[in-house]
Amino acid sequence: MPSLSIFSCFKSFGDPHIARIQCNAVQSWLAFGPAVEVLVAGDDPAIEKIAEERTIRWLRGVRVNQRGRPLLSSVFELATRAAAGDILAYVNADIILGTDFLEAVSHCSRLRRPFVMVGCRWDLDFVEAITFEDPFWWPKLRDKARREGRRHAPSGLDYFIFPKKHMVDIPSFTLGGPAWDNWLLAEMGKRGVLRIDATADVVAIHQNHAPGWVNPSTAPKDSDEWRNRELACGHYADAWDCEFELVAGRVRLARSREHLERRVETWAARWPWLPTVLPSTKLRHAAAWVENAMRGYGRIALSR
Repeated sequence: MPSLSIFSCFKSFGDPHIARIQCNAVQSWLAFGPAVEVLVAGDDPAIEKIAEERTIRWLRGVRVNQRGRPLLSSVFELATRAAAGDILAYVNADIILGTDFLEAVSHCSRLRRPFVMVGCRWDLDFVEAITFEDPFWWPKLRDKARREGRRHAPSGLDYFIFPKKHMVDIPSFTLGGPAWDNWLLAEMGKRGVLRIDATADVVAIHQNHAPGWVNPSTAPKDSDEWRNRELACGHYADAWDCEFELVAGRVRLARSREHLERRVETWAARWPWLPTVLPSTKLRHAAAWVENAMRGYGRIALSR
């Protein structure tokens, strides 16, 4: 597998709950071993101390907006310049990852085409510190997430994995707010990048906490949330829009129920007259037929 660099941007460590969440997350990434580089951006002095204690690279000088919130474009620029890895992985600072994530990256990195790997997270009420000395910490936590957690909607994308040389220019989105992740996935699709949904293979655990932003539909027009939505300009994609999926270690054309239903929705939006001609059941059958017919195309696309 090409070398991997994981990067993120941390919040202030002033809140004990947020501090524990972020420590759990970064230690789970460090558990991958020295072969995986970890880079953390943020201006809290505690980040420098943590970086020194845990052999993490600290990205200094993140640009912020007028409210002091970090800009996504700056975080990605700093990471792209500093990272030693050929593959970059942006991960939100509250996400715990395990060995299945590293295996998924390995599978996708073997493709001969530009790709981006995303997936749905699992929301879990989890407040304790993880005992990483326990060799079974990950299987236990993964099973707990599947048993007690809830899979998040496909609109929330908490990790992006892509080759560094295929990085795209990002507008000045405010990190921590909505819409930027959906914009980024849509933009990569527009540029012909293979979009891979790894939900079936990767359990990415989100440690629940109080939301740091408000719904753009109810936010004032001068808010960061509203600004993010303006920058996105309706450019939207989520996990179900991915053309490919990773299942049992194999990248294949996306044909799960959720992906097929999204195809139907896309068709109906593009051709409003279609639902009047074909009932929903027949539309689903038509979508399945087309997806099956495209399997050959999918194999060709992956081999290029």
